[in-house]
Amino acid sequence: MFNSLEWNGLILNPLDNWIYLYNSMDGSANGRGEFSYTVPVMNAGKWNQVSANMGMDSKVASVQNDLTSLADVFTDEEVPGYNMTWCDLAKNVLYERRQAKASKDVSRMAAVITSKDFEIFQVPTILGTNAVNIRTGVLTQQFEEIATPQLFGRWATETDDLIYHTFVPEGTTVDPSKGGVEQLDIFVPKHEGAVAITTRAQMIIGGADPLTRLTQRLAQKRLQKENAIVAAEIESNTAHTTAGVDFGAVSGTPPLSTTNPAALWTTLIGLFEGLNKGNLNLFVSKGFIYNEYTLNSQVRGVGTAGGVPLAAQQNINEMSGPVPGLGGVTWVRDNAISSSTDMWAMDRMAIKNFRGPTTTFTIQTNDFEATKNVLRSYYLCETVDSDLIYKVTAVAA
Repeated sequence: MFNSLEWNGLILNPLDNWIYLYNSMDGSANGRGEFSYTVPVMNAGKWNQVSANMGMDSKVASVQNDLTSLADVFTDEEVPGYNMTWCDLAKNVLYERRQAKASKDVSRMAAVITSKDFEIFQVPTILGTNAVNIRTGVLTQQFEEIATPQLFGRWATETDDLIYHTFVPEGTTVDPSKGGVEQLDIFVPKHEGAVAITTRAQMIIGGADPLTRLTQRLAQKRLQKENAIVAAEIESNTAHTTAGVDFGAVSGTPPLSTTNPAALWTTLIGLFEGLNKGNLNLFVSKGFIYNEYTLNSQVRGVGTAGGVPLAAQQNINEMSGPVPGLGGVTWVRDNAISSSTDMWAMDRMAIKNFRGPTTTFTIQTNDFEATKNVLRSYYLCETVDSDLIYKVTAVAA
């Protein structure tokens, strides 16, 4: 990655959202010391802030007409092994990209070579490839992320046993009451993926460059795996359950729904009110369960004045939105949830994402004549208050 013996990768600091130079051999990644953030490269938070809601092509285009804006994102630190700063390097890359698109060769040639003249030299060209759809999910983003650069800590949950007495007789005083605190030890584990290519493969494949494409795809695989970790953590909460109703059950001619979810919503509201802490604000389930709810004839008001027309079925996986008929609650649909019969009702504060550093680096292995790109992250999804999560059973058959 760099022409330098001191640095071989980059690391994202979860505390300040800056990207720094990183040396994977300094011992920190193997538990022999703290991570070092000394040489800043890029303000990732600023980049995302300036180019919010843009794809990569749009982000690049947004700064091509104003190259000076890159000074707010990239630093004046020198690129290891190159006689230029990170800001200058970024400007050069974007300038050359713009010039390549704009310039045209208008010179006249004395002779024109046709495809028949050198047919023996023709090499088949890959015109394109089908995109690989890696579903990264929406579960991780539903919960608060706690920066955990030391990879270890404790999460404290206070308990409230305070009592305020009424009608206390004159001349007496009450016994004191107090609260308490429960602690949860947090250990953030390491996750890692890598892509490698041999020197010979690089020379034979030439400009196709599968290593870059696979390295970019590996980052999506990381997000997909973290989403699966969150799904497993949600489904592990089975201590508190309540019976649901089958949203999709129908009977009769024409077929109409046999269940009314309104009673279930009343039950859930009462359960959370009885906790004296937290709020009901999140549902999580597979996508089709939400579809069966919205198609429920009693939810739509079929047969009543102003009834809502039949809702169109659609692919609503990896989406979220309000719950018709239940204010203040977001229904998140993600097919990473394995259960096809149950859903989970909760307060978002019940689960936390603990995030350590995320690092990328390149290793040259002479023994195997290969280049390996490594993506390493430290991440833990943990339930910090199981009282705020209810498993709702049998909402689908």
